[in-house]
Parts: sequence; C-alpha cells; structure tokens
Amino acid sequence: MISFLIEVLSRGKNATQSTVRSCISSTSCDPDKAVDGDRNTCMKTKEIGQSSPYKTVWWTVDLGANYSIYSISIDFKDYKEYGDYEMRQRGRFGGFSLYLSYTPNIKGDVLCYKNMLPLPPLEFNTTCIGYGRYVIYYNERLDGVTYPEGYQTLNLYTELCEVTNVRMEPMVLNVFITAVTTALITPSVIRRMDFVNWVVKSDILEISATMSVRKGIMVKTVLTFVQQNAVIHVTVYREPALKMKRQQDNGN
Repeated sequence: MISFLIEVLSRGKNATQSTVRSCISSTSCDPDKAVDGDRNTCMKTKEIGQSSPYKTVWWTVDLGANYSIYSISIDFKDYKEYGDYEMRQRGRFGGFSLYLSYTPNIKGDVLCYKNMLPLPPLEFNTTCIGYGRYVIYYNERLDGVTYPEGYQTLNLYTELCEVTNVRMEPMVLNVFITAVTTALITPSVIRRMDFVNWVVKSDILEISATMSVRKGIMVKTVLTFVQQNAVIHVTVYREPALKMKRQQDNGN
C-alpha cells in the first residue's frame, strides 16, 4: 500500500440550481441531493425545452475554496426500477457542459467538457483539469435550434444523483508510474504515456495508463485507489503480444 493525496471535494458542499421541481417531499429535489453521497437521492429541476418557458438549466457546487480539479463524475437518474428509460434519460442530458470557475458565473471560466455525440452514459466520468472554486453543470434547449438525433427537446428534466469532484497531485502519480516501470525494466525511458481511463466511484478511483518504455515493449499500469491507499497492477507486454491482444479485443 502506498499513500496518495486523493480528496473528494464536492461531498456535503453548498449547491444551487436554476429551478427546483416540486417533489413529494419539500426538500427531495433540492440541489444538495447531488452531493450528499447517496446515489438514491437526486436533485431535479423544472423542465426545459419546446413546451417550457425555461430554455436553459444549470447546477453548481461551491467547493469553499479554489482547488486544482482532475476528475468529475456524474451519476444521472436512470429510472431502472420503472423499466428501460436509458435512451430517454441519455437524450435529456445530451449536449451538457461542465465548467470550472472562480466565481458563480454560470458558464464559468474554464470549459472542461462539452458533450455532443454519442449521448452521455448515465454513469459518466471525465478528466477535467483546471483550477477553481465552483463546478458548474449547464445545458440548454433553445428555440429555433436543430439538435442531434437522440436529444430530447420536450419535458427535459435534469436529475443529477451524485456529482463527484476529485483532486489529486498528478506529479506524484507520474513519478510513481515512472518508478514502477524503472524497477521492472532497467534502463527504462518512457517514450509515450497515454491515460486511457479515469473512473471515480464514491471513494474508489481507478486510473489505467499504457506506456511505451522501450522499442517493442509496452507496460499497462492500473492504479486502484480506495480512500487514501493505492494498489498497483502492472502488466508488461511485448508489442506483438499487445497488438494481438487488441485484435482479439476488437474481434469480441
């Protein structure tokens, strides 16, 4: 086990949103439901779109201070308990943006993600590198605009069940991966490093990286962090084996 600085910043912080839909309980759709650590509770706004006077929607969380942000994940409402509503829900969130900002300015200072196509998965995560105090979710359905196929334009409710913002010191990660690779292959020079996956779920963070270290040799490293502890799994491939593995994966 190796200790790393990993912190979930958004949990329990103050959140606001453009509108609040009237729900069964007077507080059951409030903006703080997206940062309460419970994926069974969700914030909910009034609808936007063609039949609504509202054309834009936003939700923001105040982290309380300026932080370096490296990852954002969102659990959208899926309605699995009522049937197969996946595509409808994905269409409601299609086209959304994520901003980082020093102020509560709705469109923020830094656009760190913009969805187009394909439609976003209902368990969404992205690397979002920037600095700020406010994390802002924004979406719109404007009159006179033709949206891509699959986008919902009627009765578009926004329901975010959990928004997780993670910060982590990237230099520590890079030094650690370099050290592991050097220990395995000496002398080792990392020629290329591609981060291919960054997944956050509650207090678990998983990062996958593939590195070209020497001609013909590839190293795939998977780091799994649980709270403040890290476990590393390293697989060393010779390049033909890696290509064969990719071909097998593509054939499945």
